[in-house]
Amino acid sequence: ATNLLRQGYQNQMRYRQTDGSFGLWETTGGSVFLTAFVGTSMQTAAKYISDIDAAMVEKALDWLASKQHFSGRFDKAGAEYHKEMQGGLRNGVALTSYVLMALLENDIAKAKHAEVIQKGMTYLSNQFGSINNAYDLSIATYAMMLNGHTMKEEALNKLIDMSFIDADKNERYWGTTNQIETTAYALLSFVMAEKYTDGIPVMNWLVNQRYVTGSFPSTQDTFVGLKALTKMAEKISPSRNDYTVQLKYKKSAKYFKINSEQIDVENFVGIPEDTKKLEINVGGIGFGLLEVVYQFNLNLVNFENRFQLDLEKQNTGSDYELRLKVCASYIPQLTDRRSNMALIEVTLPSGYVVDRNPISEQTKVNPIQ
Repeated sequence: ATNLLRQGYQNQMRYRQTDGSFGLWETTGGSVFLTAFVGTSMQTAAKYISDIDAAMVEKALDWLASKQHFSGRFDKAGAEYHKEMQGGLRNGVALTSYVLMALLENDIAKAKHAEVIQKGMTYLSNQFGSINNAYDLSIATYAMMLNGHTMKEEALNKLIDMSFIDADKNERYWGTTNQIETTAYALLSFVMAEKYTDGIPVMNWLVNQRYVTGSFPSTQDTFVGLKALTKMAEKISPSRNDYTVQLKYKKSAKYFKINSEQIDVENFVGIPEDTKKLEINVGGIGFGLLEVVYQFNLNLVNFENRFQLDLEKQNTGSDYELRLKVCASYIPQLTDRRSNMALIEVTLPSGYVVDRNPISEQTKVNPIQ
């Protein structure tokens, strides 16, 4: 895992601009969102690898602080095309809260840019009465919690009033756009407010949204979701674990004895494919996670395409040269006029290499970056 962190760090440094910010491409200027995202990511990664240059992170956050509007808010600057990475962020309350989080979670920036943070918090408190979007409120509430703002409890109560409860599953969530990210920010606020018991239904809902790999659907969902679950897990200590789990299916039964010495142990049981019913019994005290993972096939034949892809093999008159004309266009919807980032991958026959110059020369609409 630490090797992956080092690789990610080195790759990320390619997009560092000369002014210390980070941008979508190597020479296109800094982005407020990306610089805040990178600053927060580097701050987290620095706990596990020593490669992170603290001065580099400080300069990035200095650049962020310099982009504050006189009103205290932060607006978009620079290009961001990856919608899943951005999550629900947009100008105003959400982006301002996101930048303030990046500054507040860094001890150096928190002290160095105290005036910027105060000005930003004043902007959020002035906007508080008009915040009716659950996503905006969730991220603003967490920023207030980090800041210790006088309105933090009021903000959390307002956020709770916007939530949905599934009593049968003991779950609480926020049914809005970017609901995973929204619910994750809410859980972070519950942890900061030391409302651990109230946070368990929120945690339950988040856990049930994960993919089998442990990740969430998008970049921001995964980044904030795992952060929230980790913070919650740190508070719900399994140091008193002493319980037994019984799994019953068909004519078989499996037993697991869990104690405080097995915090990092994962137990796996393969269930026969034709199992229709699984009975789970737990007895004792403690905290743990039990997941039932299953796979199924999905028929993609009738799925509606979102891209038009046309391929034309062109005659070159030579056995040593192959030429393929690739044309792709996005099929927009009323609610989504522009696509997310997309990649066209062409695999070459063995023995051939690509001639890169004609690709960039013949691409007329969007230059390859």
